[in-house]
Parts: sequence; structure tokens; C-alpha cells
Amino acid sequence: MLSPATHPEALAWRAATAPDRVAVRFRRDTGWEAWTTRQYAAAVGRQAQHLIDLGLRRGDRVGIVGATSPGWAVGALAVQSAGGVVVSLYPSSAPAQVTRALTAPPTRMVLVGSVPDEDGVAAAVDAVPGVAHVLALDPVGAVARPSGRWPVLGGPTAPDGEASRSDEDEAAFLAELTARLDPDAPCTVIFTSGTTGDPKAAVHSFRSIAQIADSVAPALGYREDDDYFVYLPLNHAAEQSNTLVVGGHVGWTLNFGRSMDTIYDDLADVRPTVMFGVPRVFEKIGRDCLAAAGDGGDVAATLRASGLDRLRVVLGGGAPMPAEVVDLFGRHGIAIRNGYGSTEGNGICMPWETAPRADTVGTPLPGVEVRLADDGEILVRSHGLCIGYLDADGGLRPLVDDDGFYHSGDVGELTADGQLRLVDRTRDIIITSGGKNVSPRQIEQALTASPYLRAAMVVGNDRPYVGALVTPDVAAIRASVGGNGVDGLDGFDGMGDDELVGHPAVRALLDGVVADVNAGLSRPEQVKRWTVVSDGPAAAVAASAAAGMKVRRSDLHRAYRDDIDALYQEALYPEAAQ
Repeated sequence: MLSPATHPEALAWRAATAPDRVAVRFRRDTGWEAWTTRQYAAAVGRQAQHLIDLGLRRGDRVGIVGATSPGWAVGALAVQSAGGVVVSLYPSSAPAQVTRALTAPPTRMVLVGSVPDEDGVAAAVDAVPGVAHVLALDPVGAVARPSGRWPVLGGPTAPDGEASRSDEDEAAFLAELTARLDPDAPCTVIFTSGTTGDPKAAVHSFRSIAQIADSVAPALGYREDDDYFVYLPLNHAAEQSNTLVVGGHVGWTLNFGRSMDTIYDDLADVRPTVMFGVPRVFEKIGRDCLAAAGDGGDVAATLRASGLDRLRVVLGGGAPMPAEVVDLFGRHGIAIRNGYGSTEGNGICMPWETAPRADTVGTPLPGVEVRLADDGEILVRSHGLCIGYLDADGGLRPLVDDDGFYHSGDVGELTADGQLRLVDRTRDIIITSGGKNVSPRQIEQALTASPYLRAAMVVGNDRPYVGALVTPDVAAIRASVGGNGVDGLDGFDGMGDDELVGHPAVRALLDGVVADVNAGLSRPEQVKRWTVVSDGPAAAVAASAAAGMKVRRSDLHRAYRDDIDALYQEALYPEAAQ
């Protein structure tokens, strides 16, 4: 047959040609369990039939919110095999975010896996108009079992029909079903933060998202016999592509970790050959291995004992990889390939033609064209670009300009040997070292909605968490104190502004403001540390604005550099400082 045109069809083809090969491994209470390609395809076929029986139509959108698990992957593939479009959300999304993301345009069904706040997700989904069915993802391999609130997708509550089919028959049904898929049809919606607030919904077709298998996989030498470690959220563009798309087209074995809390036990058991990670993951592994090795210890041996001894390809992305992280792993035999991609653009640059370097992200992948605009913005033309942004009316808003280029919002420069170096961002979006995109403007607006704060600046780019610099409204605080709005503060009339703002009672008041804002945010967006700053350091910036010059966030970062650094005092690696 011709090469499968879509990744669900590729899975069905593998189930027919290599039915007994291990496709998926996951941990149960009694140990690791494996699915063959036939069992994997059968689970997808069974769940796809359930969705079709419930009325899923081609082009219908199906929301998925839940932690990474084999059930998430099977559910997503079932939706796509039936012609539906996956709309994926972080399991930690705040209820209001879930409702907003699934409402415009409307979502027909919702699949829920392991989430930290099931009651909140249930209320959020109930608030979405037009949802016909809510189902629980198959809990196999999940950290937490479903509560029983919803019927399980593909489970015993599936509509009665013909007698239960064998795995062989289910896999054959999947092959028949996926042969009818249109490669240019939408298959997944992945949210990415915008510069003005709400995330944008990037829509990929089967053809566009296959770029990860068409270009990245051969460039980096992915193989069918590779063991890939799955542990990041599956609504993350790279992890979703590596799991669903490369898993189908290349056929490597997917090894599902349970959570970040068990990453060392899981890595030691899996001993993967390929691993993708955001900077924060490698920072954590490196720091913990240094601590375990101790002074004068064998760091390389500790890394190997952590399950990293078989690694062939290590990919970093989601945010710039700190040079000290690349250097630490490199000195102990593990070369991290720091690449560049985006939710909209898929894989863009990788160090595939040259040795990995800490200061660049390699060269454009096969089939990818990169240009720099006059202001240095990175422009991309590729068959891997998403087909557009989903609008509230269900239409697609174009991604590219008249010449077919995607404007990334990132600023770069090319080295003498043609490698791309990331310089800055034209957007204000923060990307933490954990790879989470955060819109600072939304959080700043929420903070300054309080009468007690005059200004706020949210920080965290390439940092492990979100922090904030705030400037209190001293007059409002004094008025509140006078009206008994702040308990535990006596004699405030004789206090100067700095003394007043530093008083424990006022700190508690501002802590409450931050806590109230955090309650409406997902956990990666929440402000973990904050500090008070005065207006002094920003005087030069204000003068520039008065002269008609545009004030950039980078100017504020320079003005408050010491205050920002104070929010992140912990050194990355003791070894790196030597």
C-alpha cells in the first residue's frame, strides 16, 4: 500500500503488519504493562465506535482535559479516527479557562481524565452550551481513577450494538475507518498565548502536523525500535506530536511516565533512547544528580543510574535552554539538542546538520524556509505551519502573510555558518523555563484591578515560575487603614510610606490581593513570589515615554533588573558556578 496519509491510518497499518510489536508501555500498581500495536489500535477503534454511536460527526470538536496517560492518547486518536477535531487543555486550567476555551466555537463532546479539581471542571463543562456528552477517559495508566461521575469512553456503558468484537476485528475496523480520512482536514486545536490576552487556537490538519514525522524524525534519526518517554502534558504541541504523530508514522514505543513526582523511578525503569524536555526538566534532573553524586562524586554515573544511559537523541525546546544546562549534560556524555519550534509552526530549526551548540538552535529543517525581517523578526514558511487560527464563529483566520510566511513574533540572527540564534521576543508573552506560555498583561490587569495596587509587572521569562513586581497605592492603603480595612496596624499616621508598605499587616493585605488573582489562574500562571518596588528606577523609562518614545517591556526589565533577580535567588547548579 501507499504510505499512510494520516497518523491514525499509520497506527492501523502497523497493527496489520506488525500486530505483536510493543507499542505502549505504562505503569500499573503491580508493575509495567505493555500493549501490542494490535491492542493499541483495537482500543482506539473501540472508542471511535463509541463516539460515532453517540453521534460524533466529521468536523465536530471534542474537548480533552486531563493529565498525560495512555487513555488520553487513545481518546484523542479515537476522536481523530472518527473525523473529529481534538481541542486539548491543560489539566490545571482554571474552570473559567475551560469554559471559555470550549464555548467559542462550541464543542460537541468533552473527555475528562485525571484533573486536580474534578468538581471545578464539571461545573466549567456544565456552563458550555451545546455539549451533548461528557465522558471519562479510560483510566488505564492514569495516576488517579475516575470518580464515576461520567461514563467511561469505550467502556461497559457504551451503547449496545453488535456483540463485542475481538481485538483483531477492532483493529480492522480502525483501518477501514481511517482509510476515509482527509489528510487536509483539521485534526487538532492547540492553544497558544496571544499578545493581547486570550490564547489563540492554532488548528493543525493531519498533513501539517505530520511535519514532525516527515522532517524532524528523519533529520534526527528517529527509529521504530526507539523507546520514547512520554511525561509532559499532552496538550503541549511537541509532546502531542511526538506521542500521536511520531508514534503512528514512525512506530516507536511510547513509555508513559506517571507524573513529575515519579520521574526518576519511571526513567530508571524505561531507560529511554529519545527524550524531549523543557529547560526546567533538565535543570531539575541536573541539579538532583549533582546533589546525589555529592562533592567529588561521579556525576556521569549518577546520570546513567537515573535511566539516561541509553539516550541517543535528547531534544530541548519550549523555551531557550540555559548554556550551563547544555554544558553540564554535555560534559557527562549527553548532548542536548536545543531546537526551535512553535505551536503554529511545528519544528522549525534543529541542530541536525551540525553539532549541538548552547547559543544557537541549529539550522532550518528540511522543507522549512526561514527569513529575518528588517527588524529581525523570524519569518517561517513550511508545510508544517498550522492551517489557521480558529475564530469564535468556527471559521479559520489566516496565519501567513501574502508570501506564505508565518510571523513568529521572535527576533533572531543568523551566525556565519547559517545557524539561528534567538535574541528576543517582539511579543510580551512570557515563556517560563517549564515551557508554559503566560500572558503577563492579563495577570497585570487583574492585579491592578485591586484598589491597593497602582502598577504591576509580571516576570518569569526563562525562569522557573511567575513572579511580580508591584507598586502599592499608598493613599488607598492609608484610606483603608483609616476605615479599619487593615487589621493589626496601629499608629499609621506617623509612618512614612516605606514603613507603612513594609508593615506585616500591609504585606498580608497585598498577599490577599495576589491570592485572589491566583484563584482565577491555572497553576503555571500563578504568581509564586512578589516584591514591592518604588517608582524611582522607572524614572528614565517614564521620561522616554514623555518624549514620545515607545516604552518596551525590556526597558522595564533593565530598570528593575536587581529586583527581578531577587525573586529567583537559587543558583542553578553549584558546579556551574565553579
